[in-house]
Amino acid sequence: MLAVKQISLVRNDFRRLAPARPEMFKWFYDRLFEIAPHTRDLYSESLTEESSRVNGLLEIAFLSLDHPQAMFATLHTLGRDFSGFGIWETKLHLVVDLLVEVFAEFGGEDWGSELEKAWHSVLIFIAQGMKEGVVAKGAIA
Repeated sequence: MLAVKQISLVRNDFRRLAPARPEMFKWFYDRLFEIAPHTRDLYSESLTEESSRVNGLLEIAFLSLDHPQAMFATLHTLGRDFSGFGIWETKLHLVVDLLVEVFAEFGGEDWGSELEKAWHSVLIFIAQGMKEGVVAKGAIA
């Protein structure tokens, strides 16, 4: 399980970066396509739509982290809902590492090793919970 402090750090950082998020998630996809060009065809032409989807996913996931009984149901549902979008469920660590890189890039003076570790832990937790939902559905092996 995640520590309350990790959740708090990540939520506060996510809120703080709200104005920059559209640009951040566009940067995420640009970087993803640079690192893994074969992934470009997996996504729609509209990176605005894709960016909005990632932002919404994280917002919903963060809301559920305080409610353990609902948390796994929420993450499993998100996993099933997002199972058709790109590579996240098969390249979990690439996506998590890239998201951490994006938050570090935009984090400014508030970014540090404690926040980096918190982001990494929370994103891995969210992604693993989502992946469990996809596996339970039978969408991936």
